[in-house]
Amino acid sequence: AVNKQAAVTAGLMPLAECEVVIVHTQPQGGEARLRGEQDMMVKLSPILNTTLYTAVAGPALASKLLYLCLKHYTLASTTVTGIPMKEEQNASSSANYDVELFHLGESHIKLLGDVSDLTLSRREDCEYMTATLKWCTPRGS
Repeated sequence: AVNKQAAVTAGLMPLAECEVVIVHTQPQGGEARLRGEQDMMVKLSPILNTTLYTAVAGPALASKLLYLCLKHYTLASTTVTGIPMKEEQNASSSANYDVELFHLGESHIKLLGDVSDLTLSRREDCEYMTATLKWCTPRGS
């Protein structure tokens, strides 16, 4: 009824779609007390969907929120591994680091065309896939 009224009222816009996402957090070591479907979208009406997620407080919650952001904004992950970086304390040696980048999900296809050669893997304790690229140090000329 409210959506129909918004359609005919100046200055208001009717909703085309509404997705309600609920993230239930629980303490570490706590027992899950929720009943019902989790991590599944439930269509409540033609324009209203809801999804219930559960995450344990701490790193698992951070991982869940990152997954939801990637999904909501249609982002993808690329991890560049083995990047040598000099340490301030010991400038004579370097340590290798991995750096994760977030970007538009369609970037892999636009840059590479055929992404079948791209290695996708699941990072530890994460719910999303990342494309892994190995750092290659350019040769001096």
